[in-house]
Amino acid sequence: MTASTPVAAEEKLPLTIAAEIAVTLMGLAVALSFARVYEDSTYRRPLILTVVLAHGLAVLARRLGISLWISALMSAAGMLISQGLIHYGSSTQFGLPTSTTRTQIQTDLTDAWTAFGSISAPVAVLPGFVLASAVALWLVMFLADWAAFRMRSGFEAILPPAVIFIFLSLFSAEQYQLRSVTMFAAAVLFFIVMHRAAAMQELNTSWLGGTSQRGTQAVVAAGGVIAVTSLLFGVVAGPRLPGADDAPIVDLEKVGDGPGTRVALNPLVDIQAQLIDLPNTVVFTVKTDEPTYWKLTSLPVFDGKQFTANESFEKVEGDLESIEPRDISYELEQEFTINGLAGEWLPAAQEPVRAEPLAGDFEISWNSNISSLITRDRSTTVETGMQYSVTSGIVTPDLAAIKNATIPSDVDDVYLELPDDFSPRAIETARQVTATATSPYEQALQLQKYFLTFDYDIDVARGHSINRIDDFLDARVGYCEQFATAFATMARSLGLPTRVSIGFTEGEFSADEQLYRVRGAQAHAWPEVLFEGLGWLRFEPTPGRGAPGDEVYTGQGTDATVEPDVSATPTVPPTTVAQSPGTATGQGSTTTLPNQQAAPALGETAEGFSVPLPLILGVLGVLAAIGLTIGSILGLKSRKRQRVLAEHATENRRVIAEAWLTAQDDLAMAGITPVPAETPIEYAHRAGSQLSTIRPNIERLASLVTTARFRQSDPSNDDVVAAKEAAGAIGQHLDNSLSWVDRSKFALDPRPLLPEKSSVRTR
Repeated sequence: MTASTPVAAEEKLPLTIAAEIAVTLMGLAVALSFARVYEDSTYRRPLILTVVLAHGLAVLARRLGISLWISALMSAAGMLISQGLIHYGSSTQFGLPTSTTRTQIQTDLTDAWTAFGSISAPVAVLPGFVLASAVALWLVMFLADWAAFRMRSGFEAILPPAVIFIFLSLFSAEQYQLRSVTMFAAAVLFFIVMHRAAAMQELNTSWLGGTSQRGTQAVVAAGGVIAVTSLLFGVVAGPRLPGADDAPIVDLEKVGDGPGTRVALNPLVDIQAQLIDLPNTVVFTVKTDEPTYWKLTSLPVFDGKQFTANESFEKVEGDLESIEPRDISYELEQEFTINGLAGEWLPAAQEPVRAEPLAGDFEISWNSNISSLITRDRSTTVETGMQYSVTSGIVTPDLAAIKNATIPSDVDDVYLELPDDFSPRAIETARQVTATATSPYEQALQLQKYFLTFDYDIDVARGHSINRIDDFLDARVGYCEQFATAFATMARSLGLPTRVSIGFTEGEFSADEQLYRVRGAQAHAWPEVLFEGLGWLRFEPTPGRGAPGDEVYTGQGTDATVEPDVSATPTVPPTTVAQSPGTATGQGSTTTLPNQQAAPALGETAEGFSVPLPLILGVLGVLAAIGLTIGSILGLKSRKRQRVLAEHATENRRVIAEAWLTAQDDLAMAGITPVPAETPIEYAHRAGSQLSTIRPNIERLASLVTTARFRQSDPSNDDVVAAKEAAGAIGQHLDNSLSWVDRSKFALDPRPLLPEKSSVRTR
């Protein structure tokens, strides 16, 4: 091992830049790995911008010589401003967050937290989820840069992004696994090589003789070969090794599972994005003799913030059980081919009585309560090319029977429940609108007519919480989500059992192919009302929509509006009705509508994935505690080190002292810890007697640090170079004998923080 003359500053810069780029790449790899938990790619732009801005600001502050604490304040301010502009730009003023911004953030985070406990990946790209992901990535980039270039520690730099990556792996869907692992592993290996090479160049040390330049080149070349070989082995050979496909010894995805049927939790999804962003995407085609609405699922539970469903599914074996007996007029055969749909939900005409896979490796499960078909195996999501057939029982509407129908006496309370704080404004409006109705059907029809006087517009605030319903009644404008949910909740206030159904309108008929082509623009939500002996009947409060065949009793057809034989006319409530406080337009979404581009995921038991909310919170709490502990230890050690170095009056004295501290830490990891009473010369003799190969360098370094401490004149530049070379040589030698476990134990050992056991004492 030899030393050489210093490398010019301009020659050092490229390796430092390469190491900084490697840190950014680690962050980008983590950002892109969010594909494993989100349904579509709209999360990419804000997260990629976050990584670049966060690390760019950290690099700028460090290169300008700004202290760690001021840099942290700058980073926090940068995060607030950038995230406000990225996520809520229209609500900011001169680039700064406003009270409206804060309200939107609070609403989105609340909605995301509410959804977090009841959904499983892949999930919709909710604003609150993306914001939380961006904040976590911002913190990761600041910590990684601090550890890599201020503490000069490669392992600690990898730890923050690795924690996020592992967390995503625990709760992600079985998609993009190989791609994510490959990207992250490649970024980490690139960082390890570049960071080590940059550290060697900074210390002007060589590797196995020769010049410093040759040493860094050797590290880059050898490290690159090892990294590429390891990556190829892991990605190509690893999955092909014997036992690679065996079941895990401990399956983390089955924590919380138990015997029973598969439980589906309807996720929180935004239908508005599909109507705006994906109107021309063909999600599926269906061959059938007549058009109708193609339903994905129904949502019975309303908690004041959102409609949800929490139901069990059974494997399809023969005819499907029906929860509500109906006098079926005829059966409608359908053959579906999936194109741009994903997730687990399978569209079908209401009400399915038989279903069978035709093409693709999947099974079908069924729930009669919400009239929904899904793919059975969690690892099998709806994919392009899948085909299946459905037979649905169609009931020809009879207006006379509907007009005389009553509400079932034994209806499940879930279809009537409203929160205690439900809008008095909405309740009073429903009563006034239906004041002249003499039957449940007339109540539903008059409520529908009232909403048909509103305007349809997809460019409105999202969601259907209680406050959002009040906003909708004030503005009298919205899209299908608001129309359907406002109808359903106000109908419940009248005693009508209702639920909200999600799916698509009939689509476009192709005469050449004899099929209906359904696009994102046909994404739709509608309310259903339960009648005795008739089952669930669709109503259509959304202007311009109407299910084929339903116009007999709704008056809303696909081509024209017709009047059923009911004379009642809705009464618009007077303007003196008291209004409940509403949220500002533009607040976050609380939608639970299945995504039409990438359909919702399911939580499962027995055969799939389900993690109870207490366990999730416990894991998050443990991770937060571990992160806080690690950060505190590393931060206190760094601060203590800086205090020691600050005692030296000149830069040259400080650099020599830092080289001595680095050598002491390296030796302490090898078990040779300093004793408070020892002088540097005494410590060097003891270390050299135990490791003869480092004796010349440790004794030389001890002599330099002793002279620098007690001599009046400032150490020369040659002394500085010699100290750095000696410390680098000691570190290189010990690198070959120390594992990453040894380094991790030393880095996280809190005992050196105690004054009587400090290992960073300069005599």
